[in-house]
Amino acid sequence: MGKTMDYGWTSVGELEHKLAEILLARYPGEVTELDVSIEGDTVVLSGEVASEACRGDAKRQLLAFDGVFKVSNRLEVAAFLEAASDSSTEDDYFDKRPSKQGVRSDGDGDRPSTGGRRRKSFNPVWDEVYKGSGSGRIEGPGVEYASYDGDDEPNSVEVSRYPTIESSGELSSGAVIDVTVGLTTDSNGRENPIDVGSFAADWTEIELSVQIVGDWLKSVTPETGSITLRRDGPTTAARFACTVSPNYVLGSPAVLQVYYLHGTRICGSTLRDLAVHEAPQKGADAEERAKPEPPRAAPAAAGVVTVVPDASGPALVVMIAGVDGEQQWIWKRYGPDGYRTGSGTVQLGCTAKAFADTLLASCPDLPADSFRRMMRGIGEAIWRKAPDGFRDAYLGCRKALGRDFPIQFSSDDPHVPWEMMKPDVDGGTVDHLYIEHPVARWPLNTSGALRPTFIAGDILSFVPDYPLQKLASAAEESVWICSTLGGIRMAPTRSAFLDLLDGKHSDPVRLIHFAGHGMADTGSNDGGIELQDATVGLMEVYQSSTQIGHRDGPLIVLNACEASAGAEMLGMNTGWGAAVAATGFGGLIAPLWAVQDAIAFQMAQDSLPQLLSGRATLGAAVRDARRKNAETSVAALAYLTHGDVMARFATS
Repeated sequence: MGKTMDYGWTSVGELEHKLAEILLARYPGEVTELDVSIEGDTVVLSGEVASEACRGDAKRQLLAFDGVFKVSNRLEVAAFLEAASDSSTEDDYFDKRPSKQGVRSDGDGDRPSTGGRRRKSFNPVWDEVYKGSGSGRIEGPGVEYASYDGDDEPNSVEVSRYPTIESSGELSSGAVIDVTVGLTTDSNGRENPIDVGSFAADWTEIELSVQIVGDWLKSVTPETGSITLRRDGPTTAARFACTVSPNYVLGSPAVLQVYYLHGTRICGSTLRDLAVHEAPQKGADAEERAKPEPPRAAPAAAGVVTVVPDASGPALVVMIAGVDGEQQWIWKRYGPDGYRTGSGTVQLGCTAKAFADTLLASCPDLPADSFRRMMRGIGEAIWRKAPDGFRDAYLGCRKALGRDFPIQFSSDDPHVPWEMMKPDVDGGTVDHLYIEHPVARWPLNTSGALRPTFIAGDILSFVPDYPLQKLASAAEESVWICSTLGGIRMAPTRSAFLDLLDGKHSDPVRLIHFAGHGMADTGSNDGGIELQDATVGLMEVYQSSTQIGHRDGPLIVLNACEASAGAEMLGMNTGWGAAVAATGFGGLIAPLWAVQDAIAFQMAQDSLPQLLSGRATLGAAVRDARRKNAETSVAALAYLTHGDVMARFATS
């Protein structure tokens, strides 16, 4: 190219401009249209070029830029000037060049960055080597399995590993201990491996970043904060230096929560109590007791780690451990400077439920002429409870990426709707997070992995015709679901609904829709949704006989409405969110408080068509409906989204 290329960038526009300069110089006249955008932690390349060589090189050049880790190549070739290239080479999702992992800080101590791949100058020798490689896969440290965008699926293999957590050092107040987290092929007496995922048969390496949390820890310093899985060769473990809290009591539980992320996408978690290990025998002599303690492996616990390498993560992910007392937050964001991680704590001053109830109890009855201002005040009250570091991270992400970037909350706290936060900046011009951005939530510690895709299948609609308290708009919604979206009207009975849950519907199911009354639980397991003849309670869903979730992973839409004197759904959403995650469903859309019949139908009309067609992600579809109706009714602000914020429906 004749000059040194600067591979840094501070905005998507700058990234697009620099890539265009490179391609125009290398492929004169072949670039018809070029567009670079960001979807979560993935850079999307679209437009039109005149050759497969240009298309493939555009992807490779884009991956050379600082902080570009995932690329989805959607460039179209308008004219084939040479033989089409192998899609497995040109459409790989990740960088294929050897690289070093940098270490970046976000104000809360150093954290390893899994981004930061760069090539400071053009290297024609490397390009010739790359193009001439037989498999088209040149992978170095930290490079994951690549996706395949061709028409045929490549052969795949199932990968499983044994989670290991080992610690060494004295587990006592103020001590510094070393913690090692791995995913190994060696069973070493462990009972069950974890199914990590399905990868291309020729995969070589996959990198996962690791975060650890424990309320008994004062600080955590990563030495190597990521795990590198290898098809051939040993796994590289993540290592941390941890300082035990001065308040820790020797012999008490030392529960360590471990979270695994691929980019910004949460893959799962495992749980260990490091205090449960064999103590020195009382009869051991002084010399024996003085020997350095060997690394101790904590007993296994239930966990899940499911990696979907070609799934996009959000631009900002927030993990919230703990419900009451002190909540521990960890966040990871993506931007032009790659990945940045931070942490902080939240003190609510009361139980999470009490905090949420104080703010939300009056929401269903807020006056039509003042609810918007009241809700803004509630949003700012929630914002002020978030850690200072998180608020700074959000504003930094907003400055770099603008409005609309997706946010994923993964939380132990089912009560506080953190997505309702409204930043008190710029004179109040910034709206609630879930109006400004696609946002979704999911339980943090659950056996139900996030699903990035909803399968093709039936849409099943349950809409009771109550003899009393008629819901006119729910009836219209039923007709609309079937006539416009191709739904199947189901018998709105308790037995029919339970049969569906138990997997007795023979065909694949992608969406389960309910429009009717809901009952809030009074503490006696009496909450649920009201079918034509009886109520289906939450505990009847939250059990092992529920098979449809694990089988098909459908989305559930609970459009529980209220008539003028009807039942409501206040507080129902929180319990259903946990049940949906634990029983394998792909997601849930439901209101947090009572909503009116007409606005419930409107929210369905404004969200489901673009979602089911695959035009919008789960988070974006509901955000758009919420944004459209935010000035009309407070009910529009009641709807929360559970699942993978980036999830899409399959179109075939």
